[in-house]
Amino acid sequence: MAEAEQQPGSCPKDDVQHIPANLSFMVPKKEIHMVPDMGKWKRSQAYVDYIGFILTLNEGVKGKKITCEYKVSESIENLLALLNTLDRWIDETPPIDQPSRFGNKAFRLWYTKLDQEAENLLRSVIPPALGAAVPEVALYLKEAVGNSTRIDYGTGHEAAFAAFLCCLCKIGVLRVDDQLAIVFKVFDRYLKLMRKLQKTYRMEPAGSQGVWGLDDFQFLPFIWGSSQLDVCRVLSCHVDPRDRSSCTRLLIPLLDGTECGPNQLKSLVVVHGAWSSWSELSPCSRSCGGGVKSRRRQCNNPRPFQLLLRFIVDSLLTCNTSACPPLSTASHVRVHGQAREEFHGEPGDAFPGRNEAFGCDGRMDSGKVLDVCGLCGGDSSTCNEITDSYTEGKPREYVTFLTVPLNATHVRIVNSKSLFTHLAVKVNGQYVVSGKGSVSVSSTHPSALEDSRVEYRLHLTEDNLPSSEEVYLLGPVLEETQIQVYRKYGKEYGELTSPSISYSFYIPKEKPSFMWASVTAACSVTCGGGEVEVSFSCVDHESKAVVMEGQCGETSKPERRLEACNQTPCPPVASCGGGVAQRVLYCAHDGEEGEEVLNGTECWAAPKPEEQEPCSLHPCPTRWRVSDAGRCSATCGFGVAERSVTCVQFDRGTDIEVAETQCPAAGKPPTQIPCMVSACTFSWAVQNWTECSASCGNGIQSRQVSCVHQALSQSLSSLFCVCGKLLLQDTGIVDLTEVRTRDCLLSIGRPLGEVIVVKVISSSLNCREREFVLFYDRLMLMKKCERLAGFTRTSRTNVLLIRQGRLAPGSGVLLHYWSQPAPKRYYGDCDVQLFGSSGELVNPVRPSDPGRQTCRTFINVAPSRKIEIRALGVNLASVVNGTQSTYILIRDVDALKTSVFHGNQLFFWRSSGSRAEIEFHGEYLAHPGSFRAEYSVIDP
Repeated sequence: MAEAEQQPGSCPKDDVQHIPANLSFMVPKKEIHMVPDMGKWKRSQAYVDYIGFILTLNEGVKGKKITCEYKVSESIENLLALLNTLDRWIDETPPIDQPSRFGNKAFRLWYTKLDQEAENLLRSVIPPALGAAVPEVALYLKEAVGNSTRIDYGTGHEAAFAAFLCCLCKIGVLRVDDQLAIVFKVFDRYLKLMRKLQKTYRMEPAGSQGVWGLDDFQFLPFIWGSSQLDVCRVLSCHVDPRDRSSCTRLLIPLLDGTECGPNQLKSLVVVHGAWSSWSELSPCSRSCGGGVKSRRRQCNNPRPFQLLLRFIVDSLLTCNTSACPPLSTASHVRVHGQAREEFHGEPGDAFPGRNEAFGCDGRMDSGKVLDVCGLCGGDSSTCNEITDSYTEGKPREYVTFLTVPLNATHVRIVNSKSLFTHLAVKVNGQYVVSGKGSVSVSSTHPSALEDSRVEYRLHLTEDNLPSSEEVYLLGPVLEETQIQVYRKYGKEYGELTSPSISYSFYIPKEKPSFMWASVTAACSVTCGGGEVEVSFSCVDHESKAVVMEGQCGETSKPERRLEACNQTPCPPVASCGGGVAQRVLYCAHDGEEGEEVLNGTECWAAPKPEEQEPCSLHPCPTRWRVSDAGRCSATCGFGVAERSVTCVQFDRGTDIEVAETQCPAAGKPPTQIPCMVSACTFSWAVQNWTECSASCGNGIQSRQVSCVHQALSQSLSSLFCVCGKLLLQDTGIVDLTEVRTRDCLLSIGRPLGEVIVVKVISSSLNCREREFVLFYDRLMLMKKCERLAGFTRTSRTNVLLIRQGRLAPGSGVLLHYWSQPAPKRYYGDCDVQLFGSSGELVNPVRPSDPGRQTCRTFINVAPSRKIEIRALGVNLASVVNGTQSTYILIRDVDALKTSVFHGNQLFFWRSSGSRAEIEFHGEYLAHPGSFRAEYSVIDP
């Protein structure tokens, strides 16, 4: 909020609540991000108001006891009611069972309720006339109870509550005469609420990082509380050497050994006294990275005569323990049984005892430790280990290869090749290890005292070069943590530039869940309406296997029930076309006790009725009858099969063929249907080479190559034949959506002076499964998967290689490519390009550039082939033979290997891939035909 000048930290003195014309409100946002921002804060009007507010209250309570009389206004009562509501919500949101010792997640449920209801709560404190201030003041209230993500609380949250009270003062809700009630009533109620939050949800101190303070959670009670004291009656007083009558209070530790002024502390004389009885054990409370249950007794039974320094013994039973920093010089530790006692006295007092180690259960010498799942004394059976590796990455980019699951424990990531790669760690979107393009030094974030720390270790060789690196998180991981890798060079520089990462972590096993599943028996009838019995069995939610009913809870089992089934009426025996109805005949007579069945001979005198009689005599409608299909017309691929279709009418139990005109013509099924016995194969059909496009210089020959269907003898798309091939056309369509191999590599070649443009028409690659398409040449490499449709890439040379990697069949990319003149020259006048499967190799010479140091010959063949070069003759003058400036250099482009041949030496060379570059140096550039060789293409 912004307003005109007023006394810093002052509250309105009148009772009229209004919004000044020059006062506006806004939702606060974080402005202090770095150390220099603190200077801006200290120079701001808000800082003056905030400090002035605290000092004003400090003066108001000076020399007053908390039991003194003071006014309690309606605003104070409303604030107390608000804090009581927050207290009641704690009782309504009990802590949940969880493996981690600190930070119970039920706090997030409590905080969510506050986040949703904060403004409604404040409307009971802030009058409607000041309603515009509610959103701004509400944020300070929500910030005053702790952090819902980390589940911690510290002095920064306490400061937010002070800012909350300051805002209420600035807008006139709180008045000058409320000062004592603000400290003695409101703030005291706030402290009790915070203590209850801290104990109930085991909240950790926020940002202490092992630093000792008067209290890990609060600071203001020491400021306002010290103002209540008579400064010359406490041990924190000393005398100004220049003024022996003065007594000034300083913020210094107790028992500092300074002398006091006249008529104040005289001297410390230890007089024997007796100990009081032990107090009750307190609830477990975190302190210095661990928790304790404490009890106390004092030397006051009786209290030593003339002893102003009190001796107190605290007996502490550890719980939720972790290592604590050393105690101050004025404290000593002594261990008795499973507790430890702290004696507070003057420096130099000697107390016997020994230090003991506690188990993770807080009991001394229990020997219990945390298992890999993070459970104290567990057997590591409640979690599963996840392991994997990663060797990819993108040049000069940070790539996330692992997002650590929440609640994971013992997370370990090792990169054994960190010379040209390094790891980085992001926590909640912020880099805590590396992130600026260079390897980090060994570090621990945020500090070695935190259970949730990230440990990074860099190991060096004897030459102080990076050898390996390791990231370790003890866990459980409670924040979003991403592990990334950065590589300086791409794959074209060899495996040495690739990372070699292995990682492992443990995640909790999912607790089995069970449910009642219905089991339906067979229906009592097949038609006409029946009943079916439905019962229930306890089954596993995932596997649906039947388990013991006790797993589901017997009280919740649904009752058995009967349901109607098969309600469709039963059809008659013969509904048309003439049928026969049968009936059962027997001889009987009516007696006194009902009908009596007799022998059939006794009914001889009565005429016997017919046992059968005709029924459903009306004719049946005609219908089409289809026979089974015959033989397929094609032995492979799609063909047709014949079948007969006739019009029939059912009459007296048989189908009788009738004229086709009696059946509906529109419903007649086809007499021919498609069929396929097996899929036909494909092959390449190759035509003759055309004439060279140029009579001299660089040119190209082409020929028509088609993928032909064997059965139809028709040219088809090359979707089954393109992998491993070299395409030399100036334009074309490449369909990789139905290739049969997971790894498909092809190349496109054009004459020197041209480049190749590739446009992705469509893509169905699954990026989550790490499917990709790779474009690269001698000077460029790019790997993509996401947002491929419409993507266009231009090569930097005349040969472009395309590699597609995919897992699932049916996924892939559809490409359109074409060539165009190169915008930038990437070759020399004497350079030569060869694409053929075999040919003669002769050293080129420099015709127009005598200053050029080399001429090159490029050989590119199909990616599925390799190149062999056999030197046939070297014709150089003897004076040149063996000189270091005249030599032939052959570069294996795919393997990044180079071979050098000097003098008249004949040689045989073989590539590991489909690309080779031959450089001619020295006298080879001036003597045509001084080197002759032949090259050929072989299958790998």
